[in-house]
Amino acid sequence: MTYSFLTGKEIIIIMRHRNDKVRKATHELALQVAEEIVKEYGLRGLSLRKVALALGYSVGSLYLIFENLDDLILQVNANTLDDLYTILADIAPKVKQPEARLYALSHAYLQFANEQLHRWRMVSEYSLPVNVQPPNWYQEKFLRFVSLMEKSLQEFIPKLTPSICAQAARILWLGMHNICFFTLTEKLDMGGIDVAQNLIDEFMKTYLAGLKTQYPN
Repeated sequence: MTYSFLTGKEIIIIMRHRNDKVRKATHELALQVAEEIVKEYGLRGLSLRKVALALGYSVGSLYLIFENLDDLILQVNANTLDDLYTILADIAPKVKQPEARLYALSHAYLQFANEQLHRWRMVSEYSLPVNVQPPNWYQEKFLRFVSLMEKSLQEFIPKLTPSICAQAARILWLGMHNICFFTLTEKLDMGGIDVAQNLIDEFMKTYLAGLKTQYPN
């Protein structure tokens, strides 16, 4: 490409645009490579050096794209959360009965956790350094799951106040998540996906029955 008939300012704009496109492409490629590493080796296998080596880049070049390893992990986790939310958000409107929808969401969550175990575990197990708070955009990705359950709960038990409904949705999500974690990761040698499914169903049945008793229609 020749810049013979362009002003200096126009050349700078074009070069910045090209650099932005290259940076974006490199960023997406680095995330894809990092995700493949996580799928294979989990959180402990991920490092900026390994990503750089797989791309044929220097580690320093990745520091132009990511602030540090924590930033890379957060962004890989963000993709995992987006993939999970896409699945759950697609299921929600297809199940008309709100109680059945709550069970369907939990089943889909468990299936994703089981099929994408290393990616899901990295979201669950990774924590930022002490006194470092996750960015708002990252926390909002978690709140989307709760909002799906909250909406279904409100339909299931209309008498729930907004605050009680929000709290109940968080309890359901945390219970479901922790059952997945302790069964699928074999932390307590509790079995696999079948055990997890039974435990989640029993937990939800008991908790929802208690809510129904406390807030009858």
